[in-house]
Formats: sequence, C-alpha cells, structure tokens
Amino acid sequence: YNKGSPIKIIIVEDSKDDAFLLIHELKRGGYAPSFELVDSYETLQKALKKQSWDIVITDHRLPGFSSRAALETVLAHGQDIPVIIVSGSIGDEFDVDAMRSGAQDYIMKDNLARLVPVIERELREKDIRSARRRAEDKIKYMSNHDSLTGLNNRTEFEHRLQSALDMVKKKN
Repeated sequence: YNKGSPIKIIIVEDSKDDAFLLIHELKRGGYAPSFELVDSYETLQKALKKQSWDIVITDHRLPGFSSRAALETVLAHGQDIPVIIVSGSIGDEFDVDAMRSGAQDYIMKDNLARLVPVIERELREKDIRSARRRAEDKIKYMSNHDSLTGLNNRTEFEHRLQSALDMVKKKN
C-alpha cells in the first residue's frame, strides 16, 4: 500500500462528522480511501460480506453497538482485517483488554495525527501475516504430499489409514 493508493475501509461510527474527520485525516496523509459507514451489527455484517476490506476503524461507544461487538463481528467473519478503535475516552483497563481481544490499536479522537502512521503499520503487518500464512500452508501441504505428483505421501496415507481404522473400531 503506497500513499495515493486506494484503501477500502469500514468505519463503524454513528456520527457522520466524526467519520469525515477520519477520512479527511487519511486524505491529508496521502491516501485515497473508499469507505462504508456502518453503525450496527447488521450493517457491519452486510459490509463484511459485500467485498474484501483493508481495515476497520470503529468508534468505541455507539448506542447499542460497542467497539467490542464490532471487533468480535470482524474476527468471527474470518478474514484478516485489522481493527483500530477510535474514541474520545478509553480507560486503561479497556485498552489492554481491547488489544488482548484482537484490536490492533486504539487512537484518541483528539490525537488523529496518529491515524495515518497506525494504518500504514497495520497494512504492512497485514501483508506480512498473509505471506506468513501462505508459507505455513505451503509447508503443511508439502509435508503431506509428494512434490512430483501432488498425491498424498506415505506419512499422510498412514495417518488417513489410521484415522479410518479408528473410526471403524469406534463403530464396533
């Protein structure tokens, strides 16, 4: 992701003014954001199913839909989409809990200058995680398949045979 390149963002926010402040900050930072504004579980679900997204920015406190609920919804969706929480006030106990729960970072609304550097870092990290996952998948595949034919190798064959024998034993 380079400056000037388009990034696709879901903004979980009930205030259009606050959402446009985020977009303005990204544009000032040299990005060309396309975004969808959502404010509930249902609209977030629809947006996640509609297309792939680069990042989710969520307000901490929405009426009836917290950043915790937004984070859980994004994580349950199964894609590796970084989640950044933006708030006017976050307590110390929340910030630690949010990071443990899977949020990548949090930013105070009075310090939006941090937004662009955080997004740049998270987009880089997302690419690194994706490359690592592809490498791990390839290693796993190679450990169970013949490199020439692509067929299961002896180890995988023996594993599957043992699993089948175990199932037969359980049925009897």
